[in-house]
Amino acid sequence: MKLVVFLALFVPGLWVAYALAAGQLGAQPLKAATRELGTMGLRLFMLSLAVSPLRSLWHWPTAMLIRRMLGVGAFAYLALHFTMYVASQGFVLATVASEIALRIYLTIGFVALLGLAALAATSTDGMIKRLGGKNWRRLHKLAYPLGVLAIVHFFLQARLDAIETQITAGLFVWAMAWRVAKAWGQAGWAVTLALGIAAALLVPLAEAGFIAVKLGAPFWMVFAANFDPELAPRPAHVILGFVGAVCAVAFARARP
Repeated sequence: MKLVVFLALFVPGLWVAYALAAGQLGAQPLKAATRELGTMGLRLFMLSLAVSPLRSLWHWPTAMLIRRMLGVGAFAYLALHFTMYVASQGFVLATVASEIALRIYLTIGFVALLGLAALAATSTDGMIKRLGGKNWRRLHKLAYPLGVLAIVHFFLQARLDAIETQITAGLFVWAMAWRVAKAWGQAGWAVTLALGIAAALLVPLAEAGFIAVKLGAPFWMVFAANFDPELAPRPAHVILGFVGAVCAVAFARARP
């Protein structure tokens, strides 16, 4: 399993490299490559946070073997995301520093990247022993606020086309809510499904509220559009589909 996941982590990066070399990324290839690498990094980061729920719900202890790989892979893609941004600025570091200081979404993203770099650097067995298990776990809980910063960065960057970020935000809320429920001893498949439904409703509510305030569009019309079958798949559909699949497997494995 570790070998398969390790090899799979290279596939999106190789595809971006090929598309960039073959001129398949449009009129602004560096910008497109930057976006693709960042999106993949965010997906991997969210998958690493989903490992704990999957491990518990599916009674799959070996899932923990790949959590570190997913986390480090996420940092690698986000570091490439930043590198491609630097390349798009002609490697003029003064310009890059100025942009980071003046543009809030770049400031947020850079802070998140620095935090993830610290987590990646301390992910080895040697660093775990050096820090001690308790200190190491306390440090790596920073992944949760860093996840918020990463989502905010991508939302501000995406602007009008924020469907990917909405899906990620919904799944992040679900994963965090599941951890709270787990701490209270209430993290079975039924509670997990209820949390998924709540997360799937929260995303369109937030979107409808944002658009109503920003553009003056009717709140309930925007909210209802998220559940229109003709507009599928919307973020709510994807969140419900993912959590529903997780809970279906958990239910099947929990049966006598």
